[in-house]
Amino acid sequence: MTPHNPLGDPLFARTATAVGAALLILLIGALWREWRRRCRPDERALLVPVLTASAVIAIFLVSLFAGGFVLICFAAAVASVGAVEYSVLAHLGRVGAGLLVSWSVAGAVLATASDAGQLLLLPVTLLLAATAVPIVSGRVEGAHLKVGAVVFGYVYIGLPMAYLVLIRTEQPWGLQLLLTSVAAAWLADTCAYMVGSKVGGPKLAPRVSPNKTWSGLAGSLAGAILGVLVMHRLLALPGRLGALVLLGVVIAASAVWGDLVESVVKRDFGVKDAGVVLPGFGGVLDRFDSLFVTIPSTYYLVLGGHLLDG
Repeated sequence: MTPHNPLGDPLFARTATAVGAALLILLIGALWREWRRRCRPDERALLVPVLTASAVIAIFLVSLFAGGFVLICFAAAVASVGAVEYSVLAHLGRVGAGLLVSWSVAGAVLATASDAGQLLLLPVTLLLAATAVPIVSGRVEGAHLKVGAVVFGYVYIGLPMAYLVLIRTEQPWGLQLLLTSVAAAWLADTCAYMVGSKVGGPKLAPRVSPNKTWSGLAGSLAGAILGVLVMHRLLALPGRLGALVLLGVVIAASAVWGDLVESVVKRDFGVKDAGVVLPGFGGVLDRFDSLFVTIPSTYYLVLGGHLLDG
């Protein structure tokens, strides 16, 4: 659990330089958009989201390269805040929220000394704990709905953050996979927004997320594949071209699916944003939703298909 000094890792310098250059381009674009908004006030402001994303990415990079308890704290913080946001939306109450947050923190800690099979026991133990509440208290009205909501919240939010720690700790290729998955997923989100807003066209899931289009999905796919190929060069990532493209396809599909899952939750409870802690985005769930599905999906894809073999 001892963290490393990121500044002593040559890979950190290369990655930080590349990410910094990309964020600088986004910042210039956001400032240009602010200048245009003087004549077109209806256009979406991008400066605040870009500044927020820059801060989040910087913290994530340092945590990921440092590893150890630094990464555990990051994963536990993201999972805990996301769990609180979800608990408020789902009206879980103090007991349900406490269980969800406790298991999210415990999962991030235990992931350093567990394998994937042991990690999957956490939802089972949470189910036992959640069902114990109505059994002991005798409050059975709507109990199965709250129990289901608690377990779903952990599988959707807490467990993926435990996988973040597990992948970094367990696998020699964990750091490279996480960097690639996160970069490709966020580039997929960016390209989906850019293409979808410019091209438009048929809706992808109009009753779930009216702004998502099939053209945006195509942009997401292109962005994810581009992100994987760029990270392949930057990180000297092993793997053949076909395997890298497949990884990009899975990342794109996972990112879109994670976004749609959050849209289902928000639409079910009639809210626009899951929280307010990240200016320009809303809550943690609004920023990390795509990663909740991407992280475990890419882990099992690479593990089962040996995609990162040389």
